[in-house]
Amino acid sequence: VATNKWQVELPNVGRTQSDFGLRVTATNKFNQQGTATISLEVVDDYTAPGISVEAKYPINSPVTRVGDRVTIEAKVTDDLSGVFSVRLVEEGAESIFGESPNLALGRQANSDVWKVQNMVAGNVMAGVYALQVAAVDRAGNETIKTVEVKVAEKISSLRIDLSKGWNLISVPRALEKSAVSEVFAGLPVESVRTLIAGRWLEVTEITPGQGYLVKATSDITLAVSFKGYDLSAIPLTISLGPGWNLVGYASRTLTPMIPLTFYLGDDLKGEWLIAYTEGGEQARPQSTSPYVWATDGFPTVTGRPYSEDTSENLPAVELGKGYWIYLTGEGILVP
Repeated sequence: VATNKWQVELPNVGRTQSDFGLRVTATNKFNQQGTATISLEVVDDYTAPGISVEAKYPINSPVTRVGDRVTIEAKVTDDLSGVFSVRLVEEGAESIFGESPNLALGRQANSDVWKVQNMVAGNVMAGVYALQVAAVDRAGNETIKTVEVKVAEKISSLRIDLSKGWNLISVPRALEKSAVSEVFAGLPVESVRTLIAGRWLEVTEITPGQGYLVKATSDITLAVSFKGYDLSAIPLTISLGPGWNLVGYASRTLTPMIPLTFYLGDDLKGEWLIAYTEGGEQARPQSTSPYVWATDGFPTVTGRPYSEDTSENLPAVELGKGYWIYLTGEGILVP
């Protein structure tokens, strides 16, 4: 094959440790020559890389579930020849992530950190799985480190508390029975409404990602059951228009809570206006984050009530709750 690349394999001629200048000379058919010098360092390296490994789950959760994306993060150092590769051991990786997972960890720029991300396979049972990560240096020395991945039970249902009067709710995933007549069968509920394209509608079916106003005549608990989730299904998209929109928190992995800005994504960035409560007050008077209002107030990432420390009050969305959002233009929500 015609190419301008030449190579040679140098034999192992000893254990001399030193810096060398390796001179390479190229000669053409007219006997004209060009010379270049390559710096070559010979080291006596028998020390394997040092490695620490951590499994990171969505939104700092202590466990993961089917459909979640898990990031394996390794910090790898080597004293002499340098790190050559970091990979997941295939056998353990396939037991969690299914066939043909991403095995090679990529090095993060200007750091000793290597990362790879995979999705927990749909047939994985709850339990603690051992995942091995192998780091190899340029001298061929290898270190294998084990990290545990904790997979939680699948969630198949959700209970939503409703107070007497109007409640703002949503469901995170498609329901086994989605008709309003079946969802609220036998419960003291007078009305189920939503707002779409600026129009109020009486609802006949409950779908994920949409917010619903439900009027109950007494305090009750609504129990809903989910369909099995198809990981290969086309992602849900929700079209939002300028002005007020009623949205819900849709989550295929049923993560209990995530930051609002993470949930709404880049498409809605810059479309915000400040939202106000029914009393005419700003919903988040001291928050620098985008504004959205829920009838029962905002949850916080820390799990504590509203704090004067704005760093603790990043708005978040929770399973079962619905939210008002005011947009200055059209946008697409991709939960």
